[in-house]
Amino acid sequence: MEILSLSLYTHNLENQYQFFLHTLGLPTSKTADSVSIKIGYTELIFKESEQPYKYHYCFLIPSNTLIAAKDWFAERLDLVAIEDDRYIAKFQSWNAESFYFWDGAGNLAECIVRHDLANFSNQQFDEGSLLNVNEIGLCVADEVASLAEFLSQQVGTSLYRGDLERFGVHGDEHGLFLLINNQLKSSWYPTSLVTQSSPFEITIKHLGITHSLAFDGKQLFVVE
Repeated sequence: MEILSLSLYTHNLENQYQFFLHTLGLPTSKTADSVSIKIGYTELIFKESEQPYKYHYCFLIPSNTLIAAKDWFAERLDLVAIEDDRYIAKFQSWNAESFYFWDGAGNLAECIVRHDLANFSNQQFDEGSLLNVNEIGLCVADEVASLAEFLSQQVGTSLYRGDLERFGVHGDEHGLFLLINNQLKSSWYPTSLVTQSSPFEITIKHLGITHSLAFDGKQLFVVE
């Protein structure tokens, strides 16, 4: 599953513009009510909102660049410490490793390597090394089974990891929905950021078919 575009909402639009353009140096454009950032083949968009929505999302990086990427980001911002001044999280069952940071609006962002992809790079790590938006958190105030069933029927993705009660992950290594029951999982690891049911729009490609979806904070539906 590939995430082609992802639209999130923020009440700190100018902060996001400055963060992605100047702190990270990414291709960034701005209109009166939105900011658009190029992340590999993904267009990441932030739309202005009066509500202080918060999200967790993740960037995929080449699987041999974890330390170089961590050092590159640490030169530009403060990384989120996991414990005992350790910054790298290891997910053995996912065969993945990652580190976390806050974006300009207080969203929890992540960079992840997925060793099963073996997507090596011989280039020195820089802002152009970000491959795509790889994950987006989707939180509801009840069970996640209905979301998983919707994705299976409408998109054709399947459960990648987790369960259908507290935390299920739908998609594959190229792109994932993190399906959260925020009555059972109240915060995003490794922080105290609340797993808020925040709306977004997303365009994905799976098995050669493009799908446009929207989440209104309660339900996921197809956008015609």
